[in-house]
Amino acid sequence: MSKIKIDQEKCVGCGSCSYIWEENIKMNEENKAEIIDSSLELEEDKIQDLIDSCPVGVIEKE
Repeated sequence: MSKIKIDQEKCVGCGSCSYIWEENIKMNEENKAEIIDSSLELEEDKIQDLIDSCPVGVIEKE
């Protein structure tokens, strides 16, 4: 289990990550992906799905 981080400055707002982890990622008022609870951890395979889903590569494993 690990955590992720999202570089909001580079996020293009496609929303693919929010579909994969809708319980903890939302699109904010600027249409950027935002982690709701940064203390939550995620299974390694789901983290890789999130990383792979981002067309601009702004999701990283912590």
